[in-house]
Amino acid sequence: MQNPEEDVRAFVGPNADYYLQAWAAADPNGGRQALRWNWPAFFLNVIWMLYRKMYKYFWISFGALVAIGAAEGIVEAMLSIKGPGWWDIVINFAVAGFFGAYGTWFYYRHATFTIAQTKAQHTSPEAIVRAGGVRWLWPVLILGGAVVLGILAAILVPRLTHSS
Repeated sequence: MQNPEEDVRAFVGPNADYYLQAWAAADPNGGRQALRWNWPAFFLNVIWMLYRKMYKYFWISFGALVAIGAAEGIVEAMLSIKGPGWWDIVINFAVAGFFGAYGTWFYYRHATFTIAQTKAQHTSPEAIVRAGGVRWLWPVLILGGAVVLGILAAILVPRLTHSS
């Protein structure tokens, strides 16, 4: 494939029209891009990254979210704050807003890099299809695991707090 649009269509899959339109304002030299709001990235954050096979961005974001949570816990402990407060809502909306605003840009960076790497290593057009697309397995496993952990916490935490 010599046509970049064909490459993007092969890489992205069914939603290629949305991303082609969103990326039309992108600087071809990898610079700034006009922001385009991404509702799935806003609501699902790192789960959306797993769905889009953006594993490097997932781990970076996951680490940043863990660091934010740890910093929040340290501040709450230092100030003897118990339970969630208004700052949790502000932090959660700020994080969701960041992903909503920059998700499409992150995906652009991921797609252009992965397409270029794939084309350098493989001559088969199917290699771009395999490198891109979506993957349901990891998001379903992560969300399922979160549900199971939530149920276990709801069962065990009251028992642990009443036994002491």
